[in-house]
Amino acid sequence: MIRTARATMFRSLFACTAFVTAVSSDEARAGDWYVDVGDPGCAGGDGSQGAPVCDIGDWLAVAANGDVIHVEAGNYVELLLIAKSVTISGAGIALTIVDGNYQGTVLRVTSGTTARLEDLTLAHGDANQGQTYYGGGVHNAGTLTLERVAVTGCRATNGGGLYNLANLTLSHCAVSDNSAYGYDGGGIKNKSTGTLTMTHCDVTGNYAYYQGGGISNFGAVDGTYCTISGNSGYTYYGGGVDNHGTIDFDYVLIVDNRAGGMGGGINNDGGTFVLTNGTVAGNSTWCVGGGVQNSASFVTHHSIFAGNTASCLGPDFAGTLDSAGFNLVADTGATTILGDPTGNQLGVDPEFVDGAAGDYSLAATSPAIDAGDATRSDDLLRDLAGTPRILDGDLDRTRVVDLGPFEFSHIRLAVTGTATPGGALTVTATGTAGMTAILCVGADDGALLHPKFGALFVDLSTLLLFPLGTLPVAPLNGTIPPSTPLGTTIALQLLALSGGAGNFSNPVILTVE
Repeated sequence: MIRTARATMFRSLFACTAFVTAVSSDEARAGDWYVDVGDPGCAGGDGSQGAPVCDIGDWLAVAANGDVIHVEAGNYVELLLIAKSVTISGAGIALTIVDGNYQGTVLRVTSGTTARLEDLTLAHGDANQGQTYYGGGVHNAGTLTLERVAVTGCRATNGGGLYNLANLTLSHCAVSDNSAYGYDGGGIKNKSTGTLTMTHCDVTGNYAYYQGGGISNFGAVDGTYCTISGNSGYTYYGGGVDNHGTIDFDYVLIVDNRAGGMGGGINNDGGTFVLTNGTVAGNSTWCVGGGVQNSASFVTHHSIFAGNTASCLGPDFAGTLDSAGFNLVADTGATTILGDPTGNQLGVDPEFVDGAAGDYSLAATSPAIDAGDATRSDDLLRDLAGTPRILDGDLDRTRVVDLGPFEFSHIRLAVTGTATPGGALTVTATGTAGMTAILCVGADDGALLHPKFGALFVDLSTLLLFPLGTLPVAPLNGTIPPSTPLGTTIALQLLALSGGAGNFSNPVILTVE
């Protein structure tokens, strides 16, 4: 129930706005098969929606190219071999679990096969038990796409989580708590024949006995909007990343990793590494290059190297850094900087919000705010946290990009609750005290660039504005009407204003389910 005047206006949005609703009919097509280990009749099922089978492997054996296997929530203790071009679609990353029970590699994709997995978890694989030794969670020799998939708790000699020989695409995936207890690639090993593309992925808490705790790369890796954190290369190199191939990272956070020898965050040995809009911080190594150890080609711009530690030499960057401009390196004692010096800040503390607690976004006093290339135009892009990329951090009415993967904003939006018919939501606005906060709400997301405030990601045709007052403001409570159709989209974003200057916050897009 709404209890304030502001909240009453908020509630009226749901009652009065003409939302566009798209409700899927979920009608089965030819080639759709169904698996539900929780169905009491699955042992005698025929794979139809009304009579699912118990095991995913039952339908992998008989599926044809192009088929879709729908897997309901449950724990499926089995090992999967995909030799046909199929899709396996789970009920959710936390709901559908394919558990290898440490009996072998959880998922193997053969050469020449194109496969897709979505909305599930692959867990507890052990490649050594299957005497394959490579890829405890995934061994890919084909063309494989994983979307909204977790690979966790797996182990192998090489590539504890994933071992890629061919073409692997990861989108909104989590690779965590895997181990290469014999050699390298605790989370991921990408061979010289492998091409790996990662978008919106987290590689966290993985372990390699020798090197490449998070990622060991000998092929080609392209990563955008990713976090590589808390990984360990126990004996030698590259706690976060060990690179001997080609890596191109953009909007990537490499933090709190550890290596036993060199390159706590990154070890680049004989490879080519390009880092754009990155932060390498909080990493450590027993000897050389707490953040980065580079002995090959390392090109970077709009990136931050700070707060790393090394017992012997080069806490933040050891070796040659080829600058493309606008980098911040806190400790340059073991760094040779070549290339374009424009905008570089050397020997400077970036002033993170709380690096010790894992928050590597920029504090309000950070010298990295509005310190990037003033001619850069990343219109309608978002940073690693989803905030509009170019904002006016110093409120001089001119938007300039910040250094690192995070853009400083004077206002932040959080929405908690359940986006269901009748569900309660709480909207919380936080930010710079004294600024005027306005809630923007619409029936869909959009993309419109404001010359002073940044990007508005709320559809203008349904936009409603609700002044919240001067920051700080109390949380706003509301209820989604029970009659709201499933599939309804609600887009919310905040605007903070001060004397003609201002910032848009991160957007929050909800789907009523």
